[in-house]
Amino acid sequence: MDMTSITLTPMPDDIVSSGGQGLQLQYEIYHSPFGDLLLVSSSHGLSYALFDGEVEALVRVRKDYPNADITRQRTAHHRAALSYFKTGTEASLLSLALKGTAFQLQVWQALLKVPLGQTASYKQICEHIGRPNSSRAVGSAVGRNPVTFYVPCHRILAHNGGLGGYYWGLDKKRALLSWEGVSA
Repeated sequence: MDMTSITLTPMPDDIVSSGGQGLQLQYEIYHSPFGDLLLVSSSHGLSYALFDGEVEALVRVRKDYPNADITRQRTAHHRAALSYFKTGTEASLLSLALKGTAFQLQVWQALLKVPLGQTASYKQICEHIGRPNSSRAVGSAVGRNPVTFYVPCHRILAHNGGLGGYYWGLDKKRALLSWEGVSA
């Protein structure tokens, strides 16, 4: 599985500023090696991958895009995302279209550069983006990642090599790292 086949672009400014006016979002719940995963996409790409339950996940999506039309429907972006869980096959190209600040998007781009089966520290991410004293801000951006697993925030460890935190809980973080072959 090669995560370099993932591209990340910001959701267009006019869509973000209008609260998703005219945006068609499609979601579906899928089984993953780590439990149920709710995927949300639009014509722009995959925008959410959440381990929340359906109600909680849709509340989060609606908070970001209160004016969007949200329907339950499978999409090609979902199929591409699911290809990353199939061992022995080439993962599909996956386009991500994310709502975030310029800083968050910069951090998420840096996370995409952490190779499968490896980890990095918050400090290394800070250095990578040229902000060596921004550990707290980087940690906040990592925690707001809307596409768990695909932007691999689970690969980021505390400066002492410990697991640190994880939005979905440390058991889920251990499971993700173990699946990638990392001892946690």
